[in-house]
Amino acid sequence: MLIAHHLKKTKVFSQAIQQAILELKGAYAIAALYTHEPDALYVACLSSPLIIGVGTQAHYIASDASAIQGKAQE
Repeated sequence: MLIAHHLKKTKVFSQAIQQAILELKGAYAIAALYTHEPDALYVACLSSPLIIGVGTQAHYIASDASAIQGKAQE
């Protein structure tokens, strides 16, 4: 809801995420998809692990490497 709130004001998804992140407190790791940008994946973290894995047929996001072990090549 926080990103949607900012999207109404900015009309640009990447800017909405940036504004929403400024309001977050403490450690976080987030991933966001936007239906109007199907080839984009937005991720951000602060004081929390965020692992991105690239596979042959899929990409993965996790907070621990063991969650994607054997699924991603990179």
